[in-house]
Amino acid sequence: MAQAQVDVIDGITFADEPGITFVPIKEIGFRVGWDMTSDEGGFYVNGTPVQTPRLLFDGTRLARLRELTALGVGVGSREGNEVPIWFEGRDFIVRLGTKRVVINKAEQKLRAFQGDRLIIETRVSTGRRGYTTPNGTWSAGPEKSRMRYSRKYDNSPMPWAVQIWNGYFMHGYPSVPKRPASHGCVRLLVREGNPAKWIWHWIDLGTPITIANDWANTDTLVAKQKPTERETIPVGN
Repeated sequence: MAQAQVDVIDGITFADEPGITFVPIKEIGFRVGWDMTSDEGGFYVNGTPVQTPRLLFDGTRLARLRELTALGVGVGSREGNEVPIWFEGRDFIVRLGTKRVVINKAEQKLRAFQGDRLIIETRVSTGRRGYTTPNGTWSAGPEKSRMRYSRKYDNSPMPWAVQIWNGYFMHGYPSVPKRPASHGCVRLLVREGNPAKWIWHWIDLGTPITIANDWANTDTLVAKQKPTERETIPVGN
């Protein structure tokens, strides 16, 4: 007898809440037929208030997986990167995929993924002429700071800073035009929802960060590459 197909839902984790798995609650609700409503007072499933303490950057509501037991959802033990859950005869797998960040210099965009889920897409400004942001794949860190200051450029503030390699960081900045504009770092907006802050809370130390000239190369450029000495610059913005 063929086994029933099990729906897979990509779970989400945040660096500032280690060990906690979040799920987009509507992805479960639509599958099992919950009546879901929201107003200024909160979010409701079949009239029961449900905590949705975090949002994806696009506003998608996230609930802590374990708290869904109050709605009758069964939650099993994690095995590897998968957690089985079930509700009234429907079985699901919540899968915690690998995080990764890719930056396209031609389009001046950043995309972040967890597993197959696109977590956020936002514009960036990479290094302008003479201050090249190097191509390659690195691991986020070891430095990750709510605020750091550029020694090279008059102690310019660099909020929500995540080290990419050596003196190259991605960090928040008030001006992020849709073109290369930085001294080599990857600028992220601190306005318009503050994607710099959102990514900082989500990204783990060690998350792969790939920088390339186009999306095709971000998919294939997986070997760690160090920039040339000519491209290496002190910490900047």
